[in-house]
Amino acid sequence: MLVCFKVLAATVAIDGKLHSLVSHPLNSRDATSMTKSTGNQVAKRIMGPKQKFAADALAAAQQNLQTQQLKLQQLLTYKQNIVNEFLDSSVNGTSESAIKEYETNLAKIDRDIELKKSSIIRGEKLCETRRREWVMCSKKIKTVENLHHRQNHQDSHS
Repeated sequence: MLVCFKVLAATVAIDGKLHSLVSHPLNSRDATSMTKSTGNQVAKRIMGPKQKFAADALAAAQQNLQTQQLKLQQLLTYKQNIVNEFLDSSVNGTSESAIKEYETNLAKIDRDIELKKSSIIRGEKLCETRRREWVMCSKKIKTVENLHHRQNHQDSHS
């Protein structure tokens, strides 16, 4: 015989000391309904925080990726502005030192652009990893819920 207890409160503090309360036994119908409802609750209680953590990690990775993409776009715009300014100023002639400075600046910008592209590739991979982690947590919760539903369905037909 399955005996379950409905716990009103686990402990109370009286005069600064913890005291356990007596629990009340449930009848078998209450125990069955409690078992049915707690399976999903247990799955969500155990996996829910992991799923939330995975979702938060995915959101952070996506936000970081968007930031990196925006920075890349800003670098590309900046590079185009530098090129346009150089072309405009070179119409009247440009000194050799100005050309060298332009080439040096352009090389730095190109290096920064390549670094940002690498960062974006890493960010995309991280987003995919975080997405898979979130999907796995969601699948685990769904699997436990389905198993619990199937068990409840079998119990109700027994």
